[in-house]
Amino acid sequence: MMPALFSGVSGLKNHQFRMNVIGNNLSNVNTIGFKYNRVSFGDLVYQTIRDASAPQAVGGTNPVQLGLGSFIHSVDSINTQGNLESTGRSTDMSLQGEGYFVVNDGSRNKYSRAGLMELGLRGNLVNPSDGSVYMGWNAINSVVDTSQPIEELSIPVGDVLPAQRTGRMTFNGNLDAAGTLIQGTIAQTPPLLAYAGGATLATDLRNSAGAALGLTVGTSVSISGSVGGTLMAAAPIVVNAGTTLANIAAAIQAALRGVADGDLTETATVQADGSIRVTSDAANAITNLQLSVPGNTLANNAFQFPLSIAGGGATGDSEDLLRPAVAADELVDIMSSSGVSLGLVAGDDVTLISANVKSSIIASAPVLSNILGTTTYDDYRTALRTALFTGAPAVGEDLVIDSDGSLLLTGADGAINAITGLVLGAGPNPTDDLRPVFSASQSYGEVQAAQDATSYRTSTQVFDSLGNPLGVDFRFSKNASNSWQWAATYDGVAVGNGVMNFDSAGTLVTPQGSISIPLANGAASPLAIAVDFTGCTQFTNDSSIVLNTQDGFSSATLSGFSIGQEGDVVGTFSNGRNLTLGQLAVATFRNPAGLKREGRNFMSESSNSGTAEFGAARSGGRGTIISGTLEMSNVDVAREFTDMIVTQRGFQSNARVITTSDQMLEELVNLKR
Repeated sequence: MMPALFSGVSGLKNHQFRMNVIGNNLSNVNTIGFKYNRVSFGDLVYQTIRDASAPQAVGGTNPVQLGLGSFIHSVDSINTQGNLESTGRSTDMSLQGEGYFVVNDGSRNKYSRAGLMELGLRGNLVNPSDGSVYMGWNAINSVVDTSQPIEELSIPVGDVLPAQRTGRMTFNGNLDAAGTLIQGTIAQTPPLLAYAGGATLATDLRNSAGAALGLTVGTSVSISGSVGGTLMAAAPIVVNAGTTLANIAAAIQAALRGVADGDLTETATVQADGSIRVTSDAANAITNLQLSVPGNTLANNAFQFPLSIAGGGATGDSEDLLRPAVAADELVDIMSSSGVSLGLVAGDDVTLISANVKSSIIASAPVLSNILGTTTYDDYRTALRTALFTGAPAVGEDLVIDSDGSLLLTGADGAINAITGLVLGAGPNPTDDLRPVFSASQSYGEVQAAQDATSYRTSTQVFDSLGNPLGVDFRFSKNASNSWQWAATYDGVAVGNGVMNFDSAGTLVTPQGSISIPLANGAASPLAIAVDFTGCTQFTNDSSIVLNTQDGFSSATLSGFSIGQEGDVVGTFSNGRNLTLGQLAVATFRNPAGLKREGRNFMSESSNSGTAEFGAARSGGRGTIISGTLEMSNVDVAREFTDMIVTQRGFQSNARVITTSDQMLEELVNLKR
């Protein structure tokens, strides 16, 4: 009877052990990353009462054996995937797969499925349970080398990212193979003005600030005022195509003399500054003399005389009146569009400081030397035309005085014939001294850029060595079949050009180029940038070339970070740039069930787990990292309760074996009575 007692005892102990494991599973039902354990029983050794015998004349017999109880066969870790819980916290991580996060407590590596992370004071990722740090690979120049040993990850939030100059830029997109439009340069100065004269048409008159008076054919101009206290009764002036400033002065004079005062000596004459001067007669004052056009404030103000012109030959002038400059005007008398003198005086030199003509820079070309008071606007135009075109212009090239007094520059068709970047200066002989008024007035604005078929422009941004953003424009102009010319400009200055040749399949065969930007802002100069057009094509479709990449950026501070599905740690900088800072390491084991549990959601290697193999997530079966989630326990409460019932019944059954055996022994002892 004794073996039965011992078997029952072993059963009690083993089922108690199993109940302890079930209790631990249920205790960790809400422990993140927890994997439940399962107890397996095995039968213990057997006492052989009789061996088996082989069949002979009769059948054989089976062995007779007596079992001596059970033992704990194994406690298995069941590593099935737990459900993921969204936490909304970006530094919470879970692994969907077979891998383990790697942490280090300062002396050794440990492993966990619980991705609880916080940013430590030293800029590292730490586990809040015990301060151990997460391991991985730090990036060098935004490149992670996972073949190197793992180390403590560093995320230096607040550190300054130095500015990086642009050294390379790439483009992609299409240039339209079907383009046909060809045009030449058209550039024009603002209107240039001179004082009006008696022959100036009324429709060309401007006030002293250069604004057009707005007198058009059919405009009715009223004349009002009084002479010697008697109101004038003059008919209005109706402007026609031939009405001049002298005609207006004559109408004023007739109106003054039309008053029946017996004196016909009042006068109204045009002055050298374009004003109309009114002179009274010997006895009568002139008051409130005014020319007015309904709703036209400019004209009303321009023809407003003093409120009172005393008698006895006193005078009063209207505002100075201007007109568009013409070829015969003396150069020293010409004014800007706002009525300001260009600042030219006799003895000045006029010099073409620089210009880009047909992709060639013209520098310090003399236009006029030691101008005279009689040098005309047309003399200047002729001389500048010669300096620009170095002789006889090509077909389409010209420099003329336009109807508004401006200089109109035209170039021959095609981008190769572009004329840009004119800078003019003037000063006393022999030293040129740039005169802002003159230069500003002579600034040529682009009305039409020279271009070939389907010219296309795109704007880009690059960075100098100090991190300053620089806007660079690229213009692409078709100059032949399957060939395009590109030209880059910065602040209106040409900084590079080249030709893009395509084959008959629309593939680019000359993809490389470069630009060089001269700088005077303290940054390294010039800024040399390699330009790569490899991604560009030429098909019959809209032009769409854009900047694809450029490797420069301004200085910035690291303001945040995120972790991707492969464990890549990406820093977000204040300039909007994202750079890879490092990558979390994920470990796998040949036998993950052999890992030794250490509590606090940590495990360590054992002699039967195998050595940790480190790598990036989403490689080698390591699983995917899901940010903002945590893996829940894989404990199934229903299964554990069922196992609890089975364990309880097993315990009860073994207890009954013991009590029953005891009763049988008691009966055996009682046989002596």
